[in-house]
Amino acid sequence: MNGSFSFAGQAISFTGQDSLIRPNNTLDLVYVEGGTHTFTWNQDVRVVLNVMGQSMGDDIVDNSTGTWYAVDGGGVTADSLYMTSGGETIGFEMLSFLETSMRIRSQVTEVDPTLGSTTVSTEYGFDKQ
Repeated sequence: MNGSFSFAGQAISFTGQDSLIRPNNTLDLVYVEGGTHTFTWNQDVRVVLNVMGQSMGDDIVDNSTGTWYAVDGGGVTADSLYMTSGGETIGFEMLSFLETSMRIRSQVTEVDPTLGSTTVSTEYGFDKQ
Protein backbone atom coordinates (compact mmCIF):
# COMPACT_ATOMS: atom_id res chain seq x y z
CA MET A 1 0.00 0.00 0.00
CA ASN A 2 1.35 3.38 -0.92
CA GLY A 3 0.10 6.72 -2.10
CA SER A 4 -0.04 10.42 -1.47
CA PHE A 5 -2.42 13.19 -0.58
CA SER A 6 -2.44 16.95 -0.77
CA PHE A 7 -3.11 18.82 2.46
CA ALA A 8 -3.07 22.62 2.63
CA GLY A 9 -1.10 22.71 -0.61
CA GLN A 10 1.55 20.30 0.71
CA ALA A 11 1.99 16.89 -0.97
CA ILE A 12 2.31 14.17 1.68
CA SER A 13 3.36 10.66 0.69
CA PHE A 14 2.71 7.50 2.66
CA THR A 15 3.72 3.88 2.48
CA GLY A 16 2.80 0.64 4.20
CA GLN A 17 4.97 -2.04 2.65
CA ASP A 18 6.93 -5.14 3.61
CA SER A 19 7.48 -5.37 7.37
CA LEU A 20 4.84 -2.69 8.00
CA ILE A 21 2.06 -5.03 6.82
CA ARG A 22 0.98 -7.46 9.50
CA PRO A 23 0.19 -11.12 8.63
CA ASN A 24 -3.54 -10.81 9.36
CA ASN A 25 -3.95 -8.15 6.62
CA THR A 26 -6.26 -9.93 4.16
CA LEU A 27 -8.82 -9.30 1.45
CA ASP A 28 -11.27 -12.12 0.71
CA LEU A 29 -13.43 -11.64 -2.38
CA VAL A 30 -16.25 -14.18 -2.63
CA TYR A 31 -17.79 -14.66 -6.08
CA VAL A 32 -21.33 -16.07 -6.18
CA GLU A 33 -22.56 -17.03 -9.66
CA GLY A 34 -25.83 -15.21 -10.26
CA GLY A 35 -25.83 -13.78 -6.74
CA THR A 36 -24.35 -11.05 -4.56
CA HIS A 37 -20.56 -11.00 -4.31
CA THR A 38 -19.20 -10.30 -0.82
CA PHE A 39 -15.86 -9.27 0.66
CA THR A 40 -14.08 -9.19 3.99
CA TRP A 41 -11.13 -6.81 4.23
CA ASN A 42 -8.98 -6.87 7.35
CA GLN A 43 -6.48 -4.04 7.20
CA ASP A 44 -3.74 -4.10 9.80
CA VAL A 45 -0.79 -2.04 8.69
CA ARG A 46 1.55 0.63 9.99
CA VAL A 47 1.62 3.53 7.55
CA VAL A 48 4.59 5.87 7.47
CA LEU A 49 3.82 9.48 6.52
CA ASN A 50 6.61 11.57 5.03
CA VAL A 51 6.01 15.26 5.69
CA MET A 52 8.63 17.91 4.94
CA GLY A 53 11.50 15.48 5.44
CA GLN A 54 10.05 14.05 8.64
CA SER A 55 8.64 10.53 8.98
CA MET A 56 5.91 9.57 11.41
CA GLY A 57 3.98 6.33 11.77
CA ASP A 58 0.31 5.62 12.26
CA ASP A 59 -1.55 2.33 12.56
CA ILE A 60 -4.54 1.54 10.37
CA VAL A 61 -6.67 -1.28 11.75
CA ASP A 62 -9.97 -1.64 9.94
CA ASN A 63 -12.24 -4.62 9.40
CA SER A 64 -14.75 -4.09 6.59
CA THR A 65 -17.37 -6.37 5.11
CA GLY A 66 -19.72 -5.69 2.26
CA THR A 67 -20.48 -6.36 -1.35
CA TRP A 68 -18.49 -5.90 -4.53
CA TYR A 69 -18.91 -5.87 -8.28
CA ALA A 70 -16.56 -5.49 -11.22
CA VAL A 71 -16.94 -3.52 -14.46
CA ASP A 72 -15.19 -4.61 -17.64
CA GLY A 73 -13.46 -1.68 -19.33
CA GLY A 74 -13.86 -3.41 -22.70
CA GLY A 75 -10.24 -2.77 -23.63
CA VAL A 76 -10.96 0.98 -23.83
CA THR A 77 -10.53 1.86 -20.16
CA ALA A 78 -9.21 -0.03 -17.16
CA ASP A 79 -11.42 -2.66 -15.54
CA SER A 80 -12.86 -1.48 -12.22
CA LEU A 81 -13.71 -3.01 -8.87
CA TYR A 82 -16.37 -1.36 -6.68
CA MET A 83 -16.71 -2.21 -2.99
CA THR A 84 -19.63 -1.10 -0.81
CA SER A 85 -19.52 -1.17 2.98
CA GLY A 86 -21.58 0.80 5.46
CA GLY A 87 -23.43 2.62 2.69
CA GLU A 88 -20.23 3.94 1.07
CA THR A 89 -18.89 2.74 -2.27
CA ILE A 90 -15.25 3.05 -3.26
CA GLY A 91 -14.09 2.39 -6.80
CA PHE A 92 -10.71 0.90 -7.67
CA GLU A 93 -8.91 0.81 -10.99
CA MET A 94 -7.62 -2.70 -11.72
CA LEU A 95 -3.92 -2.26 -12.47
CA SER A 96 -3.33 -5.99 -12.80
CA PHE A 97 -5.22 -9.18 -12.07
CA LEU A 98 -3.15 -12.31 -12.48
CA GLU A 99 -3.49 -15.88 -11.25
CA THR A 100 -1.39 -15.19 -8.16
CA SER A 101 -1.72 -11.44 -7.55
CA MET A 102 -3.88 -8.35 -7.90
CA ARG A 103 -3.03 -4.63 -7.87
CA ILE A 104 -5.71 -1.96 -7.49
CA ARG A 105 -5.67 1.83 -7.15
CA SER A 106 -8.21 4.30 -5.77
CA GLN A 107 -8.48 8.07 -5.60
CA VAL A 108 -10.83 9.63 -3.05
CA THR A 109 -11.43 13.34 -2.42
CA GLU A 110 -12.88 14.56 0.85
CA VAL A 111 -13.89 18.15 1.54
CA ASP A 112 -13.53 19.66 5.01
CA PRO A 113 -15.23 23.05 5.50
CA THR A 114 -12.20 24.38 7.38
CA LEU A 115 -9.24 22.72 5.68
CA GLY A 116 -10.57 22.42 2.14
CA SER A 117 -10.29 19.38 -0.09
CA THR A 118 -7.91 16.49 0.44
CA THR A 119 -7.34 13.96 -2.32
CA VAL A 120 -5.90 10.59 -1.34
CA SER A 121 -4.50 8.25 -4.00
CA THR A 122 -3.78 4.75 -2.75
CA GLU A 123 -2.42 1.65 -4.46
CA TYR A 124 -2.81 -1.84 -2.98
CA GLY A 125 -1.08 -5.08 -3.94
CA PHE A 126 -2.32 -8.53 -2.94
CA ASP A 127 -0.76 -11.96 -3.37
CA LYS A 128 -2.89 -15.11 -3.51
CA GLN A 129 -2.46 -17.31 -0.45
